[in-house]
Amino acid sequence: MSEITKKASRFSRLGGWVAELVLVFAGVYAAFWLNSYQQHQQDAKRRDQILAALEQQLRESIESGKISGAKQDQTAAEFRRALDAGQMPPLHPFTFTTDYIRATTPRCFNPAALNCST
Repeated sequence: MSEITKKASRFSRLGGWVAELVLVFAGVYAAFWLNSYQQHQQDAKRRDQILAALEQQLRESIESGKISGAKQDQTAAEFRRALDAGQMPPLHPFTFTTDYIRATTPRCFNPAALNCST
């Protein structure tokens, strides 16, 4: 074999290795990109589910507050009518409770086991 043929053979082998290396890097990069894209899609879907669950819970709380307020207004009006009529309405024990703990602790607080219904 001549010297030129040996050099051409080395360059062709080297070029094949470089091409194979570039293909491997491109494949690995594509795999990481696809994984990142899928993770982003899952995160966006999960965020939407959590926001929908929070919105539903907020709507339920507002409706519950409206119903409770209407009941309290009715009770106060009945009490006021009895007082205005000169009667002594029966007094019921008053208990003030706060829903602070339930309001600040979300239904699903473990990110690994979020199971909010949407």
